[in-house]
Amino acid sequence: MSPVVFYHISPARREYLGLRLFRWNPNTHEIITVVVNPGEPKRGHSGFGIYTITQQTFFANYLAMGYAIPCSESTYKKYFSQVLKILK
Repeated sequence: MSPVVFYHISPARREYLGLRLFRWNPNTHEIITVVVNPGEPKRGHSGFGIYTITQQTFFANYLAMGYAIPCSESTYKKYFSQVLKILK
C-alpha cells in the first residue's frame, strides 16, 4: 500500500486560491488536484476541474508557502466525486 497523503487549501487562503484539494503519492510523484472553486482570477491558475500538477509546483506554490494543509481521504473523495459528477 502506498503512503498517499491528502491536502486542501487552508481556510485563510481560500478567498485567493479557492477550494482546491490535492492527492499526493510520494512513491509515484503523482499529484491530482481537484479544483472546486478557483478563487481570484489569476493567470496560471486552473479553473474548475480535476488536474495533475507536478510535485515541484505543489511544493513551491502550495506546501512550502503553508497554503496546503492535511485533510482526510474522505473529504478529498467527497469533492472529487462532486466535481466528477458535474463534469460528466
